[in-house]
Amino acid sequence: MSGRREHMQTESEQMLSGHSQSHGQVGGVARLAKPRQPNEEDDIMRIDERVDHPPHYNTGSIEVIDAIEDWGLGFHEGNIVKYIARAKHKDDEIVDLLKARWYLDRLIGLKEKARCNTQGD
Repeated sequence: MSGRREHMQTESEQMLSGHSQSHGQVGGVARLAKPRQPNEEDDIMRIDERVDHPPHYNTGSIEVIDAIEDWGLGFHEGNIVKYIARAKHKDDEIVDLLKARWYLDRLIGLKEKARCNTQGD
């Protein structure tokens, strides 16, 4: 099962987007409620969504972190997969590909060093 939460629009988000169905009475005449001004709680909710599920995390049917955890990848391998998988969904694809290469080069260096250390025993 994916760790991704399904998004449900809260009443606050409905009001901000103009889709609120709240009604009131003014002099016996029904009216739509005025959209309220965003507040700090709304800002925190938007920040939480950007932290937990930014757009470049949610492309395809699974999140990259779910695959990394399922495959049991370590830190370096996980970052390589993460940066490659997300690169084409970001503004500057090359930056993420360079990050992936940095982790790959570092992993190769660690593996070569470990090989040399075990061969010298």
